[in-house]
Amino acid sequence: MSTSTIEFLHCDHAQCAVKVENDRHGKLYQQRRDNGWIDAIYTHGCPEHGGTILAHAAKLTTQTRGRGRSERTTWFLTCACGWTPSPAWQMDSTNYLRERHLAHLREQTA
Repeated sequence: MSTSTIEFLHCDHAQCAVKVENDRHGKLYQQRRDNGWIDAIYTHGCPEHGGTILAHAAKLTTQTRGRGRSERTTWFLTCACGWTPSPAWQMDSTNYLRERHLAHLREQTA
């Protein structure tokens, strides 16, 4: 299992510049989240813009086909507002879906 450490909390709302440095052990992240920070998978929102971030939260689903060497996993992303990227799927990596979702969020909050 792999884990990643969030070094900075920043609001992903297009018109917000709030950024808070996180400590090494993630304690500040938990503390801030309890005080109104929103974590919506790939996007984060400050207490002021958290509702907007949640309205555009990503939902990831997978579909696995085949067995052994021929097994393939396909990822699908749907935004809480109903938007889906084009194409609506990605194989092997979710990076494309993350980038398209963040671009959609910034476009909607500009």
